[in-house]
Amino acid sequence: MNNELVIVATTFDPLEAEYLRNCIEEKCIEVFLADENIIATYGLLANAVGGIKLKVVSDDVAAASAIVEEIRAADKGASEDKNEDTGWGECPKCHGRKIKPYRAAFGWEGVLMFLGLPAGKPQRTLVCSNCANEWTDS
Repeated sequence: MNNELVIVATTFDPLEAEYLRNCIEEKCIEVFLADENIIATYGLLANAVGGIKLKVVSDDVAAASAIVEEIRAADKGASEDKNEDTGWGECPKCHGRKIKPYRAAFGWEGVLMFLGLPAGKPQRTLVCSNCANEWTDS
């Protein structure tokens, strides 16, 4: 039996590291978090340290890696929902509902508003995250 610790996953988020640790330990696999405390305390050092490392005994690497990949694939699939309703309506081009507002406050209108002078009603531009179509909200 080899007791060498092997890195299964790395992350820069302490919450994600704890979540992954709990999911792996739920399957009775012992997990160790390396550099968790330094990144939780000094978040700016995360890149220098290399992130929080999830380590398991070399005998459990395959099972732990499968659990991590399953969780990350499920999270990625949930974040790529093309019809996530953001409350801004529907794209006239692709009929997607993942819309975000974009307001450019630069140019003369932005300067006038910065100085406190009336600049007219700013127009809201909406952008579709699926097809990058831009249109003005009426």
